[in-house]
Amino acid sequence: MDMHLDEARLSARDEVIGIGSFQLNRTRRLLIKDGAPIAIGGRAMDILLVLTEKPGVIVSHRELLHRVWADMNVAAGSVRVQVASLRKVLRDAGAERDYVHNVTGRGYRFVAQVTRYRRDAESLALHPQGPTVLKLPLRAPSRRNNLPDLLFSVVGRDTVIRDLKERMKSGRLVTVTGRGGSGKSTVAIAAAAHANGVCFLDLAAVREPQELWEMLSAALDVSIRGTDPLPQILRFLSCRSILMVLDNCEYVIETVARLVERVLQRCPQVKVLATSRESLRVSGEIVYELPPLELPAAFERICGRQLMEYSAIRLFVERAGAYAGRQLENDELSRVVEVCRRSVGSPLAIDIAAGQVRWLGMNALSAGLHDAMYLSIEGRRTAARRHRTLRASFDWSYSLLSAAEQAVFRRLSVFVGDFNLDRAAAVIADDRLTHRTVLECLVSLARKSLIMATNSMYESVYRLDSLSRAYASEKLQQVQNSHSCIDKRQ
Repeated sequence: MDMHLDEARLSARDEVIGIGSFQLNRTRRLLIKDGAPIAIGGRAMDILLVLTEKPGVIVSHRELLHRVWADMNVAAGSVRVQVASLRKVLRDAGAERDYVHNVTGRGYRFVAQVTRYRRDAESLALHPQGPTVLKLPLRAPSRRNNLPDLLFSVVGRDTVIRDLKERMKSGRLVTVTGRGGSGKSTVAIAAAAHANGVCFLDLAAVREPQELWEMLSAALDVSIRGTDPLPQILRFLSCRSILMVLDNCEYVIETVARLVERVLQRCPQVKVLATSRESLRVSGEIVYELPPLELPAAFERICGRQLMEYSAIRLFVERAGAYAGRQLENDELSRVVEVCRRSVGSPLAIDIAAGQVRWLGMNALSAGLHDAMYLSIEGRRTAARRHRTLRASFDWSYSLLSAAEQAVFRRLSVFVGDFNLDRAAAVIADDRLTHRTVLECLVSLARKSLIMATNSMYESVYRLDSLSRAYASEKLQQVQNSHSCIDKRQ
């Protein structure tokens, strides 16, 4: 389709690209939709111009500061503010989705398809150069890796990483599952670090299948033509030997499962390492459930530096030392055990708790906070939003549940200890939640790492750890309060 813009604003030298339903005149710094310019701030426009130079490529915070503010001395938060402004402009102007993705700890990436236009020399009308083409140059993983760097040392996961490497040797699809904050991404990146050719995709921000295809095309450096990208991606991968690391699959797990199954069928030299809060349930999948970090058993009487043999204790001491600027004393280590037990061996929970030592001290941290308060403690400001508090991590998982699964999860908070299928159904089932529905939801919650399951010869036994129970209890109380308010109004 021809595109005619205000000829007074155009010259033969203007460079114009199409971005979804927008046009960007890069020469004159104009963002246009339906022939009309969109108001956008100067710095936000600068960022848009930088990001669209190389769509699909991660542009670091440092590069954006250098390109947009040159030699000016500005706060690092200026990038975040202007990116937020750019997103708002695009959203208010009717953008179909978020075109700018934040890659945690690395920078920003422009993920929309970009159309290059050629110009009619006489009329100055713009014409697409053939079908819409997504040409997103990025270093090809068949030649070198695009794995992100780990910001912290990996503590207590040597055996896990070794096991993952062994499983990848024997199988073509390994999925690391576990609750939020258990360190799935960390161990996957560490296990893939020495592979020859890695294509890494962080899918945490992906919500639509098209976004997955665009991100994958960018990472593979593939030019996609037409509306069905999968056959072209499969043709590209069919003769290549790479490891695909698909991180945070849970929000688009159906699409990822279909993609992985086709890759395994059509691309014999490609292996896949995935992380998700539940398995992909694809033929040939090896599921690796990530265990919590090691803690001394409740009956063990261990003190002093012997406690450092346990990975949960080591992680806490290392992070607390970094955050507080001092090493913990021997007599503080017994308190560390209490905190780590409350953290149920979760690396995220331990990291968040360790950050409070400087402000609360070990006594208050171990004895003065009940579980509901523990859910609210804020961790690193630069962490992904779902990892800034334990409540945010649970919110992420809870939002992925069906209404029935949410109801069953809330009601399970009444169990303090172990329970089996029959006990759960006897307590939870009602006119809306049948006995069968309760059983199906219970299995699904265990599969999605929200409750723990222990298998014996005769039956499975389930349990909510203290943090899961505290969160589920909060949700139950919210629902009960809501119903109470409705009853009072009636």
